[in-house]
Amino acid sequence: NNRIRGFDWGPWLMNLSDTTWSRILVNAGKSIIATGADGLFIDVAVTSPLMLSPDATPSPRAIAAYPADMKAILAAIKSGVTPAAVIFNGLNQAALPYADVTDGGMTEGFVAQPWKVGLANCTDWWGFMMDAELTAQATRNSTILNVGLGADAPVSVRMYALASHLLVANSHTFYYYYANTGLAYYPEMD
Repeated sequence: NNRIRGFDWGPWLMNLSDTTWSRILVNAGKSIIATGADGLFIDVAVTSPLMLSPDATPSPRAIAAYPADMKAILAAIKSGVTPAAVIFNGLNQAALPYADVTDGGMTEGFVAQPWKVGLANCTDWWGFMMDAELTAQATRNSTILNVGLGADAPVSVRMYALASHLLVANSHTFYYYYANTGLAYYPEMD
């Protein structure tokens, strides 16, 4: 058994260069759109299988080919469901080529993340995220979804994330709070 499983969320890592797998994903996308959905959200479109904390190391060839193979899968899905929208999770500098073949990307944990100690990203990572968004906006007609922290995060961290979003926001950039499960008061919105 040569299956590789990601530790973080438990997904199986698929061989993205397998044309059968690509056809399965495209057909699943078509089926979803046929139900009346406006588009698809492709979660975990990462640029390396190592980002998923696999329980075994994929081959060097699979690691090297992963970004191109992911882009090809996203392009095939988009082609199969056009004109429906396709948005992927994982927008960053390395994943900008994915925005060339989709309608946009999502940055989960935009500038502040619940899994980071102290919640906020370091200055270098903040700049990296901001540059990715500005580049996506300048060179593509990309829709960008920024996911900030929810009501349980300190107001100062939520304000940091919201203010960062406002620095790069345009008419195709949207922001929402992570894990917002109900009605909550956000003083930063006053």
